[in-house]
Amino acid sequence: MKNEPEGRGLPDLSVGLEQQDLSNFSLARLRLLSHFGEFEKSSRWHRGFARIAREAGYINAALRELHTSLGYDGGNIVDMEDIALCYAAQKRYAEAIKWELKALATLANGSNEERAQGLQRITQWRQETGDGEGAMQAIREAMSLVPEEIWFIYDYIMLLDRASKYEEMIDLAGKLQEMSSRSKVEDMLSVCLSLSSVEEALARAARTLGKSEFLINACQKALSAAEKTGDQERVSSTSYYLTKFRYRYERNYGSSTHLWEDLLEKLRSRGSLDWYEQMKTINALSQLYYDEAVDAEADDQAVSVPISKLEAIAKQSKAAETAGFFAQDSSSLLLGRWYFLHGNLQEARACFKLKILEAIDILTDEYPENDAYGFIVLAQVLRKAGDDLNAAAAISVGMAPIEKLKAAQKQIQGSSTKISAENNVALVESAVSDLEESAQQQPETCNRKPATAFQLSVEDNAGHPSLQEDGHHSPIEDFASLDMEAQIKNSTDESFNAGLLWSCDGECRRKAEDWQGFYICDVCYEVSFCDECLDLVKGDKLGFRMCNPSHSFWQVYPFDAKLLDVATEKVNGKVVPRATWLEKLREEWAV
Repeated sequence: MKNEPEGRGLPDLSVGLEQQDLSNFSLARLRLLSHFGEFEKSSRWHRGFARIAREAGYINAALRELHTSLGYDGGNIVDMEDIALCYAAQKRYAEAIKWELKALATLANGSNEERAQGLQRITQWRQETGDGEGAMQAIREAMSLVPEEIWFIYDYIMLLDRASKYEEMIDLAGKLQEMSSRSKVEDMLSVCLSLSSVEEALARAARTLGKSEFLINACQKALSAAEKTGDQERVSSTSYYLTKFRYRYERNYGSSTHLWEDLLEKLRSRGSLDWYEQMKTINALSQLYYDEAVDAEADDQAVSVPISKLEAIAKQSKAAETAGFFAQDSSSLLLGRWYFLHGNLQEARACFKLKILEAIDILTDEYPENDAYGFIVLAQVLRKAGDDLNAAAAISVGMAPIEKLKAAQKQIQGSSTKISAENNVALVESAVSDLEESAQQQPETCNRKPATAFQLSVEDNAGHPSLQEDGHHSPIEDFASLDMEAQIKNSTDESFNAGLLWSCDGECRRKAEDWQGFYICDVCYEVSFCDECLDLVKGDKLGFRMCNPSHSFWQVYPFDAKLLDVATEKVNGKVVPRATWLEKLREEWAV
């Protein structure tokens, strides 16, 4: 029998392979490597190899090793928890919960922190099975063990928000105000308000119950605490949230511009430290300046003042980008849209050029995982540049996974097999229709001029996109969605509609399978609505301010599946961005 040297052993094998993706190793190869050290086949050895196998994706092999390890010590808590994690990796959540409960029973005399962590895992798994009440029960128990743990509170608030239990949320917020944080400097509600998701959830609850003043006071208290401790990051984030809440929920239209201008001045005094809050503030101001110009033009008034403000803010943002600070705001895009709609095509091109080339760079780099984002950016900018057909081709990539999942649902339903709630995948039932109708939508101020930017290189005589014989593929059946489909399948957050890259910014809480249409605002940056919420927006009945009712909207779902062949091609069995299409776009915009 050999003793294992201290600090060595099979569990450290992954350290030696830390630069490798273990999924590239066969199970046989991993087992061969595991025998290299000639260590004793102890419980620790089997547990260590199980963890390596699980990391490599060999879940059944990991389970076999863990059960072998349990044979050495039937009450080993670590083995039980690892077995639970293996079952969770297979989406066998009921079995995962059973084994985690066994571990918790063994941990009866363990630390509160260890037991609470196990309960948090059970919370997640019960949520996966659709047992919202069971999930709440588990996280409440975790909170009772470690009351000051912010992530337990976060999970509970998110569960309450998902169930629309707003009164319980506000009651909890009141109790959190009476609890001191671990630092003893501020209350727990102030700590929780540093999380944007908690802010949004509590805002919904406060607005629904007519308790906006409670939340405003809580934010002001959190702001004071951050200023007192010198936490400038929290000062910025809380100031931004407070401004956004007043703008969105108090519907204070008259002073909205001044609210945002005051905030931007404060943020810019700190340079680029608060880039996220600056970006969001600039987006809000850009929209307001643009809307002011549209309203002034409609009333035959001078547009010079709001447009000059928009030009100034866009120039400042462009200077920041040139200096190495990635602004990522919409000011240049809105200014370019104004120029384009008023015939100033050269000025418009200058506003769009860098963003279009950036999107093309993203789609042609060596990292396919960011292609989804590249298509989104490209679609939005091309749309504002008047290139509706290429924009439609780019945005169709983001819509394609819905149709593939829809087809999968029909196939499963046809075989009388029930779809597991554990997959939590949005499956859309709407039929595909022609997207070109939405491309004819009129802008706010004037008739859309014929697009002078790059148009589709492949068109038939009727002006519709046609399929190239070279590289033709079946768009929906073959579409791999450039990692987007995996995001959809792996997501568990219903508030983001099962991982779709676009979600409805209304408060319908509908799933994507219920959408009859989906629309992106032509003015606001990354703001979109389902068909039901769009009707509320256009009728100024949404209940809070997210978008101006006068804005025009781009219908992106249903979409024309043939457009996928414009933006993508199949290479070595994998769907990738179409190289020739992107190269022609680059040639047009790089000039």
